[in-house]
Amino acid sequence: MKNLKVGDRVRIVEREQTAADEKEQSYFPHFAGLTGVVSKLYPPDEACVEIDKESLPESNAERHQDIQKQLRTRWLEGLSSDARGKLSEKELSFTLNYSVVVGVKDLEPAGAPPKKAVPEKRLSQSDLDRTEEEFLRRKAEGT
Repeated sequence: MKNLKVGDRVRIVEREQTAADEKEQSYFPHFAGLTGVVSKLYPPDEACVEIDKESLPESNAERHQDIQKQLRTRWLEGLSSDARGKLSEKELSFTLNYSVVVGVKDLEPAGAPPKKAVPEKRLSQSDLDRTEEEFLRRKAEGT
């Protein structure tokens, strides 16, 4: 892909892996079809692509989420309770990037990013308690 620059949306092309690819470890067929954004260019002809998590196969996405959860838990458990209390919401919910280095020749322009699923609104503990109390009250009244 000519004139590639940081921030471009790309897709990894599907093609046969050659002996040269295996030797140089420059192309892996299991990355074919993944989409993402170029985050860095390496001369003369390689690019680091931050992969859209929505384009990962389900098994890879699940594994990525598991690793992310484990690292977040380990990190939080290593902090004092005082330090944990001072963290912002953004710091508490950090995410891991899924990036791959690919030859520029194995990239093609990609369309718009996949639509993100609208996250469910999470109820606070007080909302959950109130909902539970209301449910139990109705059940006791027989309605």
